[in-house]
This record gives sequence, C-alpha cells and structure tokens, in this order.
Amino acid sequence: ATTSTTDVRDNTAFQEGAADAARDVVESVINRLARERFTTNGGDAIMKLTKKQAAFVDEMIKSDRWRKMLIDLSASNKDSKLFMYCLQTISNLGHHREIANRIDQSDYFGVFNSLLRSELSVAGKLAVAGYDGYRADGKSNESLTSGQIETLTSDLRRTCTATSYTYLY
Repeated sequence: ATTSTTDVRDNTAFQEGAADAARDVVESVINRLARERFTTNGGDAIMKLTKKQAAFVDEMIKSDRWRKMLIDLSASNKDSKLFMYCLQTISNLGHHREIANRIDQSDYFGVFNSLLRSELSVAGKLAVAGYDGYRADGKSNESLTSGQIETLTSDLRRTCTATSYTYLY
C-alpha cells in the first residue's frame, strides 16, 4: 500500500490539531490549579531563588500561553512581588496590548506609564505617517484597519480614565 502526499498532510494536520487540543486541556488545568493554589508567600519565595533557578519564569514570560496566565494571575494577586516582576518584564518587552486587554494596568503605575508611552508613540507615528503608512508594530507600511485604530483609542480612553490619577497624568 502506498501513502499519498494528501494522506500524509491530512494525518499531520490531524496530529497538530490533537496536540493543540491536548495543550489547551493541560493549560486549562494548570491555570485553574494556579488560581486555586497560588499564595503570595510561595510566589515571593520564587523571587528569592537564584537567577538560574528562577529562569523558568523568564521562559514563561516569553511564551504567549504562559504570559496570559501570568497577567491574569497578577490581577488577582496585586501584592505579589513575583507578579509585579512578571508584569514589569512583560511591559518592558513591549507586550502592552496584552496587558491592556487582560487587566486594569492603572493598578501598576510603572506598567501604566510604559503602556501610555507606547500607545502615544503609535498614535504619533500614525499622525505623521498617515493612516495607510503605519502598522502597529512599525515594521512595514501595511495599513492598520479601522478596527485596530478604534481598539487603540478605546484602550487609551479606558486606561486614562480608569482612576483620577491616571486621568490627571
């Protein structure tokens, strides 16, 4: 029996889909367990590890999936040094949109300040380059959609009016 190229592609697509589904289940279980069992003392103990021992935290920050969990956990554990570190690092890496879409960053002034600077930079580049000359990551001249611009302005409005001090800032 011979195997056709189509059969191989179909099988590969099926395996990739199954792997994604398995990852989603594992991620869901880990997210639930992390929310249920995380303690501030446990998180702060991670901050006392050597950089080599705590390298897994930086690896989690680099991953889209784990980064979402860290951002979500930071919203419910605002006094955690671990999540303050995670949020600041995520912000420093330029993932302001992810933070803005998941939590109220006005609770973290450093993150709020970085986000505001980034968003105002995007708005300034849009004003200079024009609607059709700028992409959100600044890497090409593909145009932003009107939905992306609406999201940008909506997020800016929500962020800046979240508290009286962010409004004044």
